[in-house]
Amino acid sequence: MLTNMFGGALVFVNPWILAGLIALPLIWLILRVTPPAPKRIAFPAARFLKGLVPEDMSPAKTPWWLLLIRLLMLVCIIGALAHPITDLSSDMDEQRPVRLIVDNDWSSAANWNAKIREGLDILSQAKRAELPVTIYTTAPEGESGAPQSYGPVSASEAENILRGLVPKPWFADYAALSRLVEAQNNQDHLQTVWLSDGVQKDGISDLARALSATSTLIYMHPEDYRLPSALMTSNAYSGKPTVTLLLPSSPARPQSYNVQALAQDGRVIGYSSVTPAASDVSIDVSFDIPEVLRSEIARFVVVGSRSAGATYLVDDQYVRRNVGIISSDESAENAPLIEAQYYLERALEPYANITSGTISELLDANVSAIIMPDLATLPIETLNRLETWVKDGGLLLRFAGPAMTQNLSSQFLVPVPLRSGGRSLSGSLSWDKPQKLLPYPQNSPFFGQPVPDDVSVKQQILAEPVADLPDKTWATLEDGTPLITAAAHQDGLLVFVHTTATPEWSDLALSGAFVSMLRKIVNMSGRQIQTEAETAKTLEPLSVMDGFGAMQQPGAQVKPIFLQNPEEFQISPAHPPGLYGRAGVRQALNLGDSISSIRPATLPAGVNARIYDESFETDYRPALFSLAFTLLVLDWIILLLLNSQIGISALRRSKTAIAVGLAVLLFLQAPAATADDAFDMRYADQLHLAYIKTGSSSVDITSQQGLEVLANALQQRTSVEPAGAVGLNPETDTLAFFPLIYWPISGSEQALSLKALQNVQSYLDHGGTILFDTRDQNMAAQRLGGSRNAEVLRKMIAGLNIPALTPIPDDHVLGKSFYLLDQYPGQYSGGTLWVEGQSEDGRDGVSSVLIGSHDWASSWASSGGSRLVRGANRQQELSLRFGVNLMMYALTGNYKADQVHVPFILERLGQ
Repeated sequence: MLTNMFGGALVFVNPWILAGLIALPLIWLILRVTPPAPKRIAFPAARFLKGLVPEDMSPAKTPWWLLLIRLLMLVCIIGALAHPITDLSSDMDEQRPVRLIVDNDWSSAANWNAKIREGLDILSQAKRAELPVTIYTTAPEGESGAPQSYGPVSASEAENILRGLVPKPWFADYAALSRLVEAQNNQDHLQTVWLSDGVQKDGISDLARALSATSTLIYMHPEDYRLPSALMTSNAYSGKPTVTLLLPSSPARPQSYNVQALAQDGRVIGYSSVTPAASDVSIDVSFDIPEVLRSEIARFVVVGSRSAGATYLVDDQYVRRNVGIISSDESAENAPLIEAQYYLERALEPYANITSGTISELLDANVSAIIMPDLATLPIETLNRLETWVKDGGLLLRFAGPAMTQNLSSQFLVPVPLRSGGRSLSGSLSWDKPQKLLPYPQNSPFFGQPVPDDVSVKQQILAEPVADLPDKTWATLEDGTPLITAAAHQDGLLVFVHTTATPEWSDLALSGAFVSMLRKIVNMSGRQIQTEAETAKTLEPLSVMDGFGAMQQPGAQVKPIFLQNPEEFQISPAHPPGLYGRAGVRQALNLGDSISSIRPATLPAGVNARIYDESFETDYRPALFSLAFTLLVLDWIILLLLNSQIGISALRRSKTAIAVGLAVLLFLQAPAATADDAFDMRYADQLHLAYIKTGSSSVDITSQQGLEVLANALQQRTSVEPAGAVGLNPETDTLAFFPLIYWPISGSEQALSLKALQNVQSYLDHGGTILFDTRDQNMAAQRLGGSRNAEVLRKMIAGLNIPALTPIPDDHVLGKSFYLLDQYPGQYSGGTLWVEGQSEDGRDGVSSVLIGSHDWASSWASSGGSRLVRGANRQQELSLRFGVNLMMYALTGNYKADQVHVPFILERLGQ
């Protein structure tokens, strides 16, 4: 390894070939040797030749400058065979083993592809140097529940291991990895590359110091604007479905975020876009969704973000129950319960559909829960019908009050026996002070929730001290008396609050705990209730998320959650984020609720930090071969000029060959002159999807993420294997390496400069295809333009020579280049896609320009939640198929328009 003037390590893959340079002096001497002088023999007739000058003369020896050209040609060939590479991505030492640290927790999913590409590049360098490799992961996994280590293994085996890694939907354990590294630090002089996700986590500094103890450390990370975001439970209520978006605390984050509400089948029910302030670390996202659709919400996702943290699952708490509140009864002798109904309705209106009426009316209304405030006597027929409803699976929630203290018959349909009369804890004759609540017992559905300090109970109805009273108690006062009791009644549930639903006996109705208790109780309705011993004890895993946020069946390592152990509600390999429950009960375990902040990592001084895809190798072999061939052509032309047997006349006869040689020379000079150009060398070898940078960070990030998802779809569905997506500047970047360019319009673009116009026009004239997307769903069926973005596009491309455009015909080849499509939706559907009315000659029928308004990149990005890159809903799937068709159309032309394909297409269409 050598350090050269280019600032990197100059590495020769086959250094032994350089030994051929030793033979160059010998070759020089051999070429310089003059043939032996001729023997002199007297010949009298030779006098007649005296004075004659031959027309063609051969030099006695090869000119030194021609020998130099030939030697330079040999040097280029030997150097190219030695395969020189300037390694700018890392200072790889060919004598020291490689240690690769791979962040594979939830936050790594957002930049997983870039991380794997960087890791494979490092392993290719290790393979050339035949270095052993050890790979460590940071997320705990396996039976040990600890980070894993692999190796030492060969670089080839390490590549297979790296490709097999996937992000985990839980947190990294840097402390455990530090201990593992310290325990295995038995080898000095390592070189360590940390493929991180760039997020600050507990123990990151200790791990960095442990890795630096016996090795050099290079910390690779994504740019700050690509840090992940997360969704968590919102504590605010706006009357609409709301989640809280946790933002990266970085000034380079996107300017706006898009969040979707999805149904179980992947349909988009709601869509919301928010623009946080620069100082915001979180922002509430509300959705304007009709009441009839809110119960269908299954999850919320951040558009374009593929991670378990950016997916928020919705369980039974977001399903609006039909709740009835008994307001009066036709035979009841009590007064109307207007006051209690007021507090109950205010507490439950945001979360349930409230119906008020008599018991008979509520039973006929098919409600799942009935709330009965303080009532006196009820007709026996009404009570029997209510009991039958409870036994069949209904939930009856009762509140105490003065009427119950006067009528012992009202103890019918209560979970525990009650004492006659009430217990007063205040007043001039009180022998005790008002009581506060104790922490909720483990068998309570409120277990783990904070106990309110502002709630005091002044009066209650006591329960008889029966043997099973503790098992039926959900909330207890400081003196040990129950405040809330519950018991199963066959398939139904009876819940009794031993105080009033008004502030008459307690402060409970005035507190936030009243709302949370009612929500929890009401959400238990609508399903069969098990016995007391089984109620709310365990929750079995129903479905869990992978690291990319996609739902899957739980594996054998996923364990049930025991409600008696609140620590089991922490995200771990045994309890990944997902849905847990049993017998119709579902509870969501979301990763975002366990995230406190997202901010760029802070490392100890001296750590070498680098950004993904910012640096890369430069291979000089193509340039050296090109230069050698150039010298060969130059040598051939010189021989034509010097060869005395050909002469000037022969040179004239060979003018065609010379012209071809000069053309080849000029052709080769151009790539040789730009062989050191990093951009060209980076994208010439592999296929990349490309988009034009708009200057709007949110639009550019969405374009990047959307094209990356489309690249994954192409890899999985077709033989096209894009290496990734890249943003371009039309003024400075070479466009010729990209068969298709996606050009979104943000609305703030200025007119293109002359250089940019020339660059784009040259790209279009030489076979390139550009998809312009105004992203505003404003393409009318009969005209192109009218919206602000469309007018911006019109001004931008005014200087380009673009053929006449027309709405895409029904039989256009774009609709059958891979999939059979009759529509081309993106985030929006129904707009018009414009193509060339007649493609230019020589383009194989491919339109150089396509214009639409469907916001395809956003749709592609929102399809990225599945590892299989399958659209979350039908519209997103069609959008992905359009992207696949578009790429195949740009690469293969109109061959699907040939008549030979017609029978097969008709068969597919069922015609």
